[in-house]
Amino acid sequence: MMFSIPVFAATLFISSTLLFLIQPMVGKMILPQLGGTPAVWNTCMVFFQAVLLAGYLYAHAITARFTLYRQITIHLAILFLPLFILPVEFTKGLTPANDSNPEFWLLWQLLLSAGLPFFVISTSAPLLQKWFASTGHWEGRDPYFLYATSNLGSLVALLAYPLLMERVLPVTLQSRIWTQGYIVLIVMVSFCAVIVWRTAKAGQPALTKTSTEVTTVIELSSNPALTQRLWWVFLAFVPSSLMLGVTTHITTNLAPLPLLWVIPLAIYLMTFIFVFARKPPLPHHLVIRIFPFIFLPLLPVMVAFDNFKVMWLIIPAHLFMFFAAAIMCHGELAQRRPVPKYLTGFYLLISAGGVLGGVFNAIIAPLVFKTVTEYMLALSLTGIILLSVKSDKTKATGLWLDVMLPVGTGLLSFGLIISLQFFNPKVSTILSLFILVSLIAACFCMKTRQIRFSMLVSTLILIAANYSTLRIGNILHVERNFFGVKKIILDPDGRFRKFIHGNTLHGTQHTDLQLRHEPLSYYHRKGPLGDVFNAFNGSQSKPRIAMVGLGVGSMASYAEPGQHLTFYEIDPDVLRIASNEEYFTFLSGCRGTYDVVLGDGRLQMNHAPEGYYGMIILDAFSSGAIPTHLLSLEALELYLSKLDKNGILVFHVSNRYLNLTPVVGNLAYEKGLICLSRFDNQVTKEEKANGKTPADYLVMARTREDLGALASDPKWKPVPHQPGIALWTDQYSNILSVLRMKKRTQ
Repeated sequence: MMFSIPVFAATLFISSTLLFLIQPMVGKMILPQLGGTPAVWNTCMVFFQAVLLAGYLYAHAITARFTLYRQITIHLAILFLPLFILPVEFTKGLTPANDSNPEFWLLWQLLLSAGLPFFVISTSAPLLQKWFASTGHWEGRDPYFLYATSNLGSLVALLAYPLLMERVLPVTLQSRIWTQGYIVLIVMVSFCAVIVWRTAKAGQPALTKTSTEVTTVIELSSNPALTQRLWWVFLAFVPSSLMLGVTTHITTNLAPLPLLWVIPLAIYLMTFIFVFARKPPLPHHLVIRIFPFIFLPLLPVMVAFDNFKVMWLIIPAHLFMFFAAAIMCHGELAQRRPVPKYLTGFYLLISAGGVLGGVFNAIIAPLVFKTVTEYMLALSLTGIILLSVKSDKTKATGLWLDVMLPVGTGLLSFGLIISLQFFNPKVSTILSLFILVSLIAACFCMKTRQIRFSMLVSTLILIAANYSTLRIGNILHVERNFFGVKKIILDPDGRFRKFIHGNTLHGTQHTDLQLRHEPLSYYHRKGPLGDVFNAFNGSQSKPRIAMVGLGVGSMASYAEPGQHLTFYEIDPDVLRIASNEEYFTFLSGCRGTYDVVLGDGRLQMNHAPEGYYGMIILDAFSSGAIPTHLLSLEALELYLSKLDKNGILVFHVSNRYLNLTPVVGNLAYEKGLICLSRFDNQVTKEEKANGKTPADYLVMARTREDLGALASDPKWKPVPHQPGIALWTDQYSNILSVLRMKKRTQ
């Protein structure tokens, strides 16, 4: 009995660590087979959430239907089943028969390779806590503190994978180590089973404590009503949706920094750790009391400064808001937890709420909303949660003020926020401070009126959700799908149309009819790409050119009569935008011929004949979501097989956060190729005003002669081998190794 808590805690820690390690490991395994489409990651996420829910359902069913001895026998037998399919691996070169609809193929492959071990491990959290409650230990009256240990293991795994495992281990070795960890888990679960078996066999009564040491008494001692069960689902749904929403908002609208998604997920896990701890570091009643003072001052900051991209202020504001909302929701869950008899049902419904939040954000929201509206919508639901918290000071009179005061305050704040764009920065700062002081005062006025405060929350959220649309008058078009939010904007002076994907520029065109044929931004004729096409024009031109990444079709401006361009584009919406002559005319004005192949560039290029292209241009690395499978050794071997004997490769590696030059240079060194680079970062004010942006390009060929005039151009420098950066392959890549210490402006 004295060792039961350490054994159970260690077992839950190990199981959660394995659970959070297998997800990124499997995702990395499948990437080369299906490419970098977000639909792949969304499908993987939905799969793991669904299997987690199935694991919780199993734990609930087995504890409800079988005796304790039968539970132990059945579960120990199931624990050994994954050993027949471990280690987790995918067959190299295996691809779906129908490339246009790989979701069901992917789900089937995930089920065959990782479904069983993930399912078995996912049962640990509810099942082991239920077993611990039956040991007779006095802590078994409230075993939920073990859930904090479980989430601590998840947090450790979340941080360990990108910071440690991904940096030093290829994915095949990761899988073997994970298998060894699973064997350790079997041993630990067996120890737990022995403890449960012995205490149950001895009929040992529950140990007691003095009245001053007894843990918190749980009010829900009877069978929870349907309304209570729905509240569990709702309280789990809101923070799950908020986590995905704030991640999408930050990485789409603010800073598409790789691995930034780790921070919201870490915060999400930390809130579970805090609220289910034996002694929560933040008492729930204190969180409820101070939440209005966090929400109302931060909301105008999030909205007003979002337009100015004050990253040092706005990103922490979003993350802190998410922390406050998540710890309030999860704190309510902890307060409403039932006695151990209903523990597995409690966790089952929590899991269901998490799955619903994931499905809503990952699948439904991109189809319903044109922008990341689901984030503000989930945030507004926190007002309903606050409304459910009873207050002794709440009065029954003055209900009309519960509506008028919040609406009036919200409209006043909205008017002031909108007015910021008409004043200079100093005046805007003063007005912003006035808004903050006013809303803090509103907190004091409404802190004891849950209805009034909730109405204010909803009013301000609705204002904030529509603010970005109202404050910008030059948005010509907005749409969204699984690949992100895409906007077409008109410059304030009306000279350029720009295509923005997330917050990354993907193409610019003059509105002047006389200049519409000129490529701009990264593709400017005086930039690196202009050098490439100047070196290979006329009699030196390449008859067939492949381009991975369409954008608005800017590179079509370089085509000569008789040349054929093949664009590989993963997003069908991008093709529709680039083909719409109302916005962009690069494709329609192409002097050569072209075709567009939809799908992942690496996968689709497999179908091209050997030695078919004279030039391959890879233009898929200018945003935060770097498709690492396009920069692996295996990918380079594919490109070389599709080039003719004198062909060249061109890599566009402009990126605000990553220095990809060493990655490409080391690939060239490994294959004995010549690699040159030009970093065109000295753009004058006049050039910038005329549509040119800084651009980083690399070229690669089998011999110096194949590079033509570029080989003798002093602007193009040799790329040295950097042994400090490990070679990227389908088995190994490390984004952190090429992270810039300082953001580069594009």
